[in-house]
Amino acid sequence: MPKEILRWKMPLIVIMVALALLALYPPTDRVIKKEKVKEVDGQVVERSTLEEAWLSSLLRDRTAKETILKEETTSEGKRVREKLVEYVAKGRVKLGLDLRGGSELLYRVRVEPGQERPRLTQEVIDILKKRIDPKGIMEYRIQEQGLHRILIQVPGATKAETDALKDRIVRLGKLEFRMAAPKGSPEYQEADKGKAVPGYYKHWHGKKRGEVGKETEEWYLVRNKIEISGESLSRVYPDRKDIQPVVGFEFNTEGKAKFSTLTERNIGRPMAIILDGVLYSAPTIRERIPGKGIIEGNFTQDEVNNLIAVMRAGSLPADLEMEMEMSVGPSLGRDSIRNGLAAGLVGSALVVGFMAVYYLGSGMVANLALVLNILFVLGALAIMGATLTLPGIAGLVLMVGMAVDANVLIFERIREEKAKGKPIPQAMKTGYERAFTTIIDSNLTTLITALILYAVGTGPIKGFGIILSIGILVNLFTAVFVTRVIFELFQPKEFKMLRLFEKPSIHFMDYFK
Repeated sequence: MPKEILRWKMPLIVIMVALALLALYPPTDRVIKKEKVKEVDGQVVERSTLEEAWLSSLLRDRTAKETILKEETTSEGKRVREKLVEYVAKGRVKLGLDLRGGSELLYRVRVEPGQERPRLTQEVIDILKKRIDPKGIMEYRIQEQGLHRILIQVPGATKAETDALKDRIVRLGKLEFRMAAPKGSPEYQEADKGKAVPGYYKHWHGKKRGEVGKETEEWYLVRNKIEISGESLSRVYPDRKDIQPVVGFEFNTEGKAKFSTLTERNIGRPMAIILDGVLYSAPTIRERIPGKGIIEGNFTQDEVNNLIAVMRAGSLPADLEMEMEMSVGPSLGRDSIRNGLAAGLVGSALVVGFMAVYYLGSGMVANLALVLNILFVLGALAIMGATLTLPGIAGLVLMVGMAVDANVLIFERIREEKAKGKPIPQAMKTGYERAFTTIIDSNLTTLITALILYAVGTGPIKGFGIILSIGILVNLFTAVFVTRVIFELFQPKEFKMLRLFEKPSIHFMDYFK
């Protein structure tokens, strides 16, 4: 056994296998830890682990899913909450929309005259990323698609999730604080009679400016002047008032000073809190407020979370208009996975069976290299964060055929060298050397085509191109390097294989005379 095999060749293969397996763990989303948490007034006072998977501490790419088990208020007025926290490790193999299901949204940025500037669309994209994925841990894909168009891909989203996302996307995120006239004031009485009041306008509760509510609904006489805008906020957070979810906010230093002065001068007057043109509340100022408050409006917790994401990201510099929406149901995605995997497994099984029967022991070495080939390709996908699509599965199947083709070339060259009377070690050495140039030429031309597909293609075509490109590079390693190391390691005394034709001699040109 050559010393170099033990010195670096086998360790290299073992290290690559270990890296690929580690990169692929876990292949799909998996709950790796469950905790029971007790909170008092938002502070954690007790935490106990219910379940914890092996290697969970090494998995950093995870999300926490919370389920409220019990919530109550004590006699001392403290809010006590018990919840179950499930930490879910994201699957390392990312599936595209055609496999996992989901939605694809195309928006046009409405650019008004005088609003044009080079980075306008990119500014909108940056804000949308903060709104849609503030923590940067989700799989949304947001990119510019042509002139003033933005493509948003949402893998695995249900219809309800997509609708909530669309609402979050199109919100301007414009927060305004305006003073309103007290209901008993002369201005309010004039407006109640249907008269116009200079400097004020009528705004119905829960409606946008200009929308008229029912006679039984509450309205306010709001000043045209914006006293403070959302740009002065430093923090927005979820809060509760009498167990009802609300949005808490806090101003920055400059905003605190303005808000404090404003509330001190307007004690007894209502202040309208307006978000994206909708008047959510108009609480009466009872005392000077130092610089924080809440926005209440019979929100659900999801609505509060959406509002917070919008307000934290800031207001959009331009309106968005939807041009296209395409959805793939999860069931269709599962069917695609099942059919794609079935086709891939059947094709691979036929190839593996042929190699085992026709090339015997050598065929089993080629099959082992084929398994490593697939493992390395999937591991590379996981490390790169690439997405596996249905055409990508087709690329994997094609890669299987190409990997076996390289081994067939090598084995046939070894057969030829053996027929010349060379001993097995010399026949293998010469066979690999003779086949190497042909393998490089055939794989290089295919690699160029795959890179062109990746460079100019879109969506699934890119997926096919990247799988094929990675597969070709890995194939050169497994077919030429790994199989040779295995043969050198075991040093076979014989190199047996079947032969359908002993000495084929077909004169093809005779048929064209």
